[in-house]
Amino acid sequence: MFFFKGIRSFRILMTKQMRALRIGAPLFCLAIVLSAGVLFKATLVRCYRARVKPGNNRVEAAVQAEPPAPPPGLSRQRKGFDDAIATLKSAANQNQHLAAYYKRVVKRTGGQEASVETATAVQASVSNQKRESPIEQQVPATASLGSRTDSGTAPAIARDIAAAHDPAAEPSTSSASPSLNNQAGTSQIAVSSPASCSRDVEAATAERSGLVAGDISFDLNPAIDHWVHYYTATPVGRSTMQQGLERCGAYLDTSRAEFRQSGLPEDLVWVAQVESVWKQGAKSPVAAGGIWQFMPRTATDYGLVVGSPGDERFDPAKETRAAASYLRDLHTLFGNWELALAAYNCGEPRLMDAIVRAGQPDFWALYDRRLLPKETCNYVPKILAAIKVVSAPESYGFTVDAERTDTPTATPGS
Repeated sequence: MFFFKGIRSFRILMTKQMRALRIGAPLFCLAIVLSAGVLFKATLVRCYRARVKPGNNRVEAAVQAEPPAPPPGLSRQRKGFDDAIATLKSAANQNQHLAAYYKRVVKRTGGQEASVETATAVQASVSNQKRESPIEQQVPATASLGSRTDSGTAPAIARDIAAAHDPAAEPSTSSASPSLNNQAGTSQIAVSSPASCSRDVEAATAERSGLVAGDISFDLNPAIDHWVHYYTATPVGRSTMQQGLERCGAYLDTSRAEFRQSGLPEDLVWVAQVESVWKQGAKSPVAAGGIWQFMPRTATDYGLVVGSPGDERFDPAKETRAAASYLRDLHTLFGNWELALAAYNCGEPRLMDAIVRAGQPDFWALYDRRLLPKETCNYVPKILAAIKVVSAPESYGFTVDAERTDTPTATPGS
């Protein structure tokens, strides 16, 4: 409105001036056009700065809105999800626990409210020997994942340190991961808001490092302690952890912000410690790439461009957003974080097949019965061990650089 009023006022003024100066009509028209252009540009600038819609005098308040909550259910269609659900559906008629689990999975993946799975909800004893209770200790949880392979095998620490925690327990005779039989109960990951923690928990976590948010907690058991020992008392493990602590500063804050916006516990960003030791250009022999070690098919499913040039698995912002979406979908499908992390490592169909064979959605039951690849059996305990270590790295003798930097630009293989 003020634009047109200005035009009329300007026209009247120019008409008077033209008559006084005896300027010809063509020159007058040219002056009008040029002046109108200048006024129109000024009006657009004013509208933009004041957040005023053209043709409307109302000034809109620039309110910084909270990011919208992620929609319920799975974020996308994916063959691995469909195959896993089909596997569970085919077994649901033969097992009442699996039938109930299938109903919850269908509700969750369809966006309906359904209870999540717990590590001990349908826990059945897998041996006649008595288990010990887990070591009860609340710790801030950060999730770390191991490098994924198609073969399902990976080097493991041969030495079983469970006996060091319980002299009465029989030492393991296998070079694989420490079994939980005779040694410890399940370790259930619980998600909570740091603000809602009890005073006791707050006191226990008061000294935790700034590397974790403390929004996941879990109980320790010998399988987790095994990898804590690896990270803190072996040369290779200590070197790996120190490298991760030195590299994480470039990505930690932005990754936590992305996970928080996606509705995930922030401490799950420590998936990157075991996946790549926070190395942006990391590539595996089986074609996984980036900080989060996406396989090409999964990366494509989550909207990343794969292949040279411009492989987006090596773009920190884009790959982190995809990793958050994938982890959230895995939690929606399987119902708890132990199973979601295991699926990130071995794939959804393989994990669901193991759940069907075990008759229950409990990672630690699958661990005890060795129904998963050895790498995956190590994977979740290794994640939780990394969580414990980074919650108080100085207490284990690690050096942490308190100064964080912005995410750098790197190329594959850097």
